[in-house]
Amino acid sequence: MLDFLIRFCAPYFKLAYISAWGVAQNIEGLGYFGALNNYYEEGIPYAIENFNPLPGVNIISGGILFFVLLLLLLIVRSLFAINKYAGWAGLLLVLLPGCFSLMGFSLGVGLYRPEEFHFGPGYLGDFWSGVVNLGAMFVFGWAFVFLIANLSKGAAFKHIYDHIWCTLAVIGGIYIIMASQQGSDRGSFQEINSSITKYLASYYEATTAINHLCQQKWSNLTALPTLCSEIKRAQWELKSAMESSDPKVRGGAGVPSWIEVLNKRTTNHSKDFLKEINFINDFGCKTTPEFCREIPIELLAAPEDLGRKVIILPPAYAQALSVRYEKLSKLRDKVIEAERAENKKYFIYLLIAFLAGGKAATSTNSFLGEDRERSKAWSVLAFNVLFRLIQQLTRQAKIKASCLCWLFMRVVAKIR
Repeated sequence: MLDFLIRFCAPYFKLAYISAWGVAQNIEGLGYFGALNNYYEEGIPYAIENFNPLPGVNIISGGILFFVLLLLLLIVRSLFAINKYAGWAGLLLVLLPGCFSLMGFSLGVGLYRPEEFHFGPGYLGDFWSGVVNLGAMFVFGWAFVFLIANLSKGAAFKHIYDHIWCTLAVIGGIYIIMASQQGSDRGSFQEINSSITKYLASYYEATTAINHLCQQKWSNLTALPTLCSEIKRAQWELKSAMESSDPKVRGGAGVPSWIEVLNKRTTNHSKDFLKEINFINDFGCKTTPEFCREIPIELLAAPEDLGRKVIILPPAYAQALSVRYEKLSKLRDKVIEAERAENKKYFIYLLIAFLAGGKAATSTNSFLGEDRERSKAWSVLAFNVLFRLIQQLTRQAKIKASCLCWLFMRVVAKIR
């Protein structure tokens, strides 16, 4: 029996499986997919991120399977509400995939899986899962609203639904427009990240030159004690920051600690440190002119620096770089929220598809005639069948009781 049910429900589960990938992708975009997909190890108090989405997709597809079965029931019931011929035709079409599956035909649909699953916000999923979900919500809206409209007489329900449909559709459209405007932050996000990359490249070239100068005895002992003691760590930090060029990663990591140190020393007006910067830019450029570079125009912090050649950027530039990191971090949050808004829009599209299906249902109801004779609810029909069954059983019980009484009286009469 269990094998029979599994084989019969296989096509409907495949449909649910296609739908689940789109739902899972957008739940991941909102940041909630980990609650279904991540796992726990003994002794580790927090969830471990699972980069295989199948466990979470399987859970979602199981839930959607119940929705698919409910949807098929609503479709059949709605078609019976039109007339019995439409109802029987709908029931046949609904059962046909399951019957084909029992006969060994899979209708050419396997366990569908998209080419890729994106971890993070912004991706809406592939084409086919979107088609299945939007189509299912449209049909669900039609069947659900048609059954409600079937219970009311006249055009009152249609007018009420038109108000709901228009209001919610406008609200959904306004949200989509506002969410689209958030995408303007992405241009600024990339622009600031590009500027930071140029700052870091300039500082990294400077550390290479300073490291070379620190190999000379005069600079290491007298002129550059602070810079020479920090240069190896600074090179490693700047190289790591340049390799992490993704703006989201860079905005989350923050300013390299050596740049923060430069900024603090500049803010505190550290005389010894400022002397080192001035010395290396003045004396270093005279002795090793091959390390001198003109400050790029796009990095200029002051007009007087135009055309100036330096080994390391003047102290004020560390503060300018820190400000850019702060802007990048703020824009990172906005961009991530804008990408999550894309995933929110996916569910708004599903809601609009449901409302559109409901609007089609009220049009169907008007086309059939709003004053037509309504079909009885299945609950009423089931109650009538149950009542007649009980009535029939009671009648049979009364006949049996009468026969027993008659037999009992005959036996008593013979004994006498």
